Amino acid sequence: MARPARPFALYRRPKKKKKQYVYYAKIRNPQSNLYDRTVSTGQSSRAAAELWTLEYIKNLRRMAAEKETDAQSITISELARGFWEPDSQYAESRRARGYSISNGHLKISESYTRNHILPRWGVYRVNEITAGQVDEWILDLHRKGALASATVNKLLQNLRALLDVAVARGYIRENPASFVKPLRTVHRPRGVLTDAEVRKLLSWPGPFSDYRMYALNLLAFSTGARIGEIRGLTIDHIHPDHIEIVQAWEEGFGLKEPKYDSKRAVPISRKIYQALRQLIETTRPQSILFYSATSIDMPMSKSYIEQQLYKAIINMMLPDSVQQDKNRRTAALQAIRDRGITFHSWRHKLNTVLRAAGIPDSKIRILTGHRGEHMTDWYTKFCAEDYADVLRVQRRAIEVAQ
Repeated sequence: MARPARPFALYRRPKKKKKQYVYYAKIRNPQSNLYDRTVSTGQSSRAAAELWTLEYIKNLRRMAAEKETDAQSITISELARGFWEPDSQYAESRRARGYSISNGHLKISESYTRNHILPRWGVYRVNEITAGQVDEWILDLHRKGALASATVNKLLQNLRALLDVAVARGYIRENPASFVKPLRTVHRPRGVLTDAEVRKLLSWPGPFSDYRMYALNLLAFSTGARIGEIRGLTIDHIHPDHIEIVQAWEEGFGLKEPKYDSKRAVPISRKIYQALRQLIETTRPQSILFYSATSIDMPMSKSYIEQQLYKAIINMMLPDSVQQDKNRRTAALQAIRDRGITFHSWRHKLNTVLRAAGIPDSKIRILTGHRGEHMTDWYTKFCAEDYADVLRVQRRAIEVAQ
């Protein structure tokens, strides 16, 4: 069995006076096992130098233990102070490593921390929290059912981010939240419009009573742009054969980079460009293309855009004779929501149409700004009419078998 390495080594240096020496000690770092500190013992005999060095190492260890104890005494409340600010060390660190982090995300995370994490963990010291406690907290939130599983998982992510910083600063050696598995989430499937519904919605005149809403939805389907990207479009981004998606509108903060920094040029047909030119000529935007009714420098709200889409679908669903029947309109709106139809459904529809047409997934991801293959799969929602080619193969196979 190998002997443990000595915590120090001694060597002599001569003094200016002849035949006089002083011993120096090289101190071994227990983590790296390397000598990383050299000090003078001030002793001229080896025995005295050894005693001095042993006492010196004892004091070093005591100070390190005190420092660690002080660091571990920091509470989650103290750690969270200013953590989610846009100019915080956490946010700057994310950006420096090439990760996008929006002000909206920071604002939501601050809200989650203030409303859920601090009431439970605020008074805890970082070294008091165990993986078992965090796991029980997550399961208890799930049992109560007041929060969706996806929200509970976000709380876990936020606590994990806080404790990651505690590890990085040396307050604790391990992040207890990193050992806790998130809850299984069941994403509600997004609805997709049928081809017949798309044709009706994107005809003019048609279900949309406002040309601006017609043009906006036409653009959403043809480009697959996110609602924030459409709201962030300016007239400078419109070109005869393409639009530039270089920014998005973030609620409460204004213009920012698009999600995942997915800046891109998306081709548009002549019909789309003509619709946008007509929109510009009739509404005279100064910068923001789809500006609101209250300010030309602000885009339409997300809720207004979605409400107008629902209104158009209801107009398409109900005959003119019952359009004013409040109960019928309420039932129609509920039917739309039950199908999972939202404004984001345009993005799903375009993704599905492009894939059905055989467009390579790599090209679809560039057009839509998706990060990976799993997102392309998620956004593909085939309807029965998309399986016409499969039905043809089935019929031929049956004919051969018979």
